[in-house]
Amino acid sequence: MKDWRDYKKTELHRHLEGSIRLQTIIDIAEEAGVTLPSKDPQVLKDHALVLTPMKDLSSVLKKFWLIQSCLATETILDRITYENCVDAYNDGIRVLELRYSPGFIKTNHDKLTYASIHEAIKRGAARAREQYPDLVVGFICIISRDLPLRDAELTADLAISHKDSFVGFDLAGDEIGFPSIGFKDFFKKVRNSGLGITVHSGEARGPDAAFSIQESIEHLGATRIGHGVQIINDLKVVDYVKRANVMLELCPTSNYLTHAVDTVEVHPIKKIMDLGVKVSLNSDDPHLFGIDLTHEYNLLARTHGFGQREFDQMNSNALEFTFLNKQIAAQAMK
Repeated sequence: MKDWRDYKKTELHRHLEGSIRLQTIIDIAEEAGVTLPSKDPQVLKDHALVLTPMKDLSSVLKKFWLIQSCLATETILDRITYENCVDAYNDGIRVLELRYSPGFIKTNHDKLTYASIHEAIKRGAARAREQYPDLVVGFICIISRDLPLRDAELTADLAISHKDSFVGFDLAGDEIGFPSIGFKDFFKKVRNSGLGITVHSGEARGPDAAFSIQESIEHLGATRIGHGVQIINDLKVVDYVKRANVMLELCPTSNYLTHAVDTVEVHPIKKIMDLGVKVSLNSDDPHLFGIDLTHEYNLLARTHGFGQREFDQMNSNALEFTFLNKQIAAQAMK
């Protein structure tokens, strides 16, 4: 079977904080003043990576906090961004939207500011682009649902004041207890500044999971939905998403490991596409999950019979819905 590593790819849903090499976590822990459970990569895997299904999304999010504790300096943020972009390029990715939560990164790191976090991340990406000028990179700024609303306000202000380097705005974290509608004022302000809107919705299982996708579109102005895999359970929401011309950013392995679906074999990506919903293929948190985007291509080829036609279509969708300059993005994919 063909390996899809050399196939040029666009990735729109990739978290910086979930895309850190395991060895890098070991390297930066001392600088960050963090005592790891172990410096042996084989042992640390059990503490820092999600390689087998967790009981729910909330359990996965807890693993992020060990990694978060290491994100303590601008030098570290520069490094992880540089490595992230290099890893993406070596994975065949030529158009990359990289998202992160400044509020999440800054938590318990008093020496950092929202602005200094962003400047460090920009420097890391710039270093990578000097090495690989045919890589196009844009940043998406995330509000973390479970942080205080003051953090949401600061995040919105950061995105607007740096809209020359941010391309989009997102809401992420555990949907249970933090519905999208509570953040509508922040999103209205950011949307009016001209940034694109994507929202994590319909990821975790729940009775209202599919409808939360519609709420994110209606109340926050999302033109893309992060995950949205639970849409398959409500055909009325399917029709609504199609009419609204909204694309889903699907992440099969992530959905399996967070228990959003039972197995990769029953992931509804093909059914969703057959229903006429536009989707793109993404890795979500590649290092956290021990994968890369090529893994997702090979996975769908093996389990769902996907090939050139399906992958071309998903990349075409991604280029249609990217928040980056579409002409520049299309040129990078040629």
